[in-house]
Amino acid sequence: MRQILGHNSCGLRLRLRLLLTLGSLIWGATANAQSYVGGSSTVTEGAHSTLWETVEAKSRASNAAWLKRHQDIVAKAASQSPEVMLLGDSITQGWELNHKIWAQKIKFNRVLNAGIASDRVEHILWRVQNGLFTKARPKIVVLMAGINNLAISTPEQITGGLAQIIDEIHRASPATRVLLMGILPSGEEAHNPRRGKIRAVNAMVADMAAQHEVQYLDAGSLFLAPDGTLTKAVSFDGVHLTREGYTIWATALRQPLKKINRS
Repeated sequence: MRQILGHNSCGLRLRLRLLLTLGSLIWGATANAQSYVGGSSTVTEGAHSTLWETVEAKSRASNAAWLKRHQDIVAKAASQSPEVMLLGDSITQGWELNHKIWAQKIKFNRVLNAGIASDRVEHILWRVQNGLFTKARPKIVVLMAGINNLAISTPEQITGGLAQIIDEIHRASPATRVLLMGILPSGEEAHNPRRGKIRAVNAMVADMAAQHEVQYLDAGSLFLAPDGTLTKAVSFDGVHLTREGYTIWATALRQPLKKINRS
């Protein structure tokens, strides 16, 4: 697992920290941007007609670092036959700095970290459609995305994008089970305006997960103090997690992953 989740390079550790910081800055810089994701069409899933909006898959290939990481992940997905794929943005990528916590809490040996800092749902959708599952057939995908869409997308667009990602995963690898995570709390204060939108998104995502018959896990309350604050001990910037935060996340994942693995 160290080979996949972890790394031994101080340089890589520094680059990842820079990527995480850049992702946070980009997220903040788009706070007043207008949405360009998706359209007005509805998504129909079997007999369920919903208000989720479709999104257009988007590449970030003009970013050389992003493209290289995507290509590296695709190569590992093809060659290492991961049991579990962690799919998401910088919060998921942060497991690379906290792989020992995963090893202590969760007993899966072949784990591929497919998180890329600053990715939105439309970027992850593109990655799924462009190589990620060409050969990889993981037993479980842990999917958490959408926090980078909060400032520019509606709950319907975020939910629709996640639904499309799940559909694409199942199209490429029908036996793969998806554990869909709710968006984690963002903003240090309990009354931060992002909290309300996160609750709205997560409520819609929970309904979508039930219709897609995928397991959904909203672990957000586990990260909060009794007064609803997101403390520095758990998140150093109100978005990204500390080691304590990853310990909480790993503990929350342990039983759902065992349940899926047994089924």
